[in-house]
Amino acid sequence: MAAVSPFAAFARQVQERRPAIFLVLGSGLGSIAQRLSQTERLPFAEVPGLPKAQVPGHKGCLTLGTFGSHPLLVSEGRIHGYEGHPESTVVRTVELAAEWGLKVALLTNAAGGIRGDLEPGHLLPINQLLRWRQPLPQVLTPAWIARLGRWPGSYLQVPGPSYETPAEVVALRRYGADAVGMSTVPEALAAARRGLEVAVVSLITNKAAGLSPAVHHQEVVQVSEASSQKLGEILQQAVRDWYRAKG
Repeated sequence: MAAVSPFAAFARQVQERRPAIFLVLGSGLGSIAQRLSQTERLPFAEVPGLPKAQVPGHKGCLTLGTFGSHPLLVSEGRIHGYEGHPESTVVRTVELAAEWGLKVALLTNAAGGIRGDLEPGHLLPINQLLRWRQPLPQVLTPAWIARLGRWPGSYLQVPGPSYETPAEVVALRRYGADAVGMSTVPEALAAARRGLEVAVVSLITNKAAGLSPAVHHQEVVQVSEASSQKLGEILQQAVRDWYRAKG
């Protein structure tokens, strides 16, 4: 009898435990997964269509566990377009979540703050996703924006992997961006196409490049790690509130 592949075994576990929410953890936020109990993990490299994660601060695995009293599917890290991967690879985990019957895509990221009040450590619920000079549909679920905190703002994705120049930050601010990063928009659009509720929260890890001294990825990861406990508490409460609303 042929051996069952790690991917097939993991998929069977997901179908048995039936999580409803798919949580994607951005740079340096992997410690939030430590809140899970009864975990099963599958490295990206074991998932058909996914490469091994390469960016520091991204563990690179799918994790199935219990978040409080609710089953949850988590992507500890993500694949980025700036690594040279096509969008089909970038959104592969979201597509799997949809195929497995999940209902919500809850996406987190590390971002640079453009709006004046956004200092390192600030948690920003996102109410609008932007790409430079590329109109996007509104795909974010209003109820989730309210669950994730006050004073929401907009997030603009740039291609990366370089950080913004001072002139670019001025242009992004005029375009309406409150925060800037290098991920999330493709995943949100893919989730919405598949009928999932979509929520995004950014952890501000630095003033956007050009508003502060030179930004380095390791500094971004360090701020994310330091702020992950606060974000973990907010996410866990938001998950509880969603299940309570669903009855």
